Amino acid sequence: MTDKQIVEKATVIGEKYFIDNYGVEVEFVDSQVMASYITTRVVLYGYIVGKEEDKIKISLDYRDFEVTGTGIPLDLKKIGE
Repeated sequence: MTDKQIVEKATVIGEKYFIDNYGVEVEFVDSQVMASYITTRVVLYGYIVGKEEDKIKISLDYRDFEVTGTGIPLDLKKIGE
């Protein structure tokens, strides 16, 4: 899988993750695919749509595309919290 394919797949999963877990749409504007000899992570950077000042990020393991972490604004709460 190329870096471009990794980012494309991670973007779809990341957008769905933020909608399902936080109820917000996000726009990813940058990405970083780590070399597999370091770690098998891809990190996507972006913002909440309509609130460009609210930066977010999400990291996923690109072997199985499981979410491994997020960076969100302090006032953003998970649905149900």
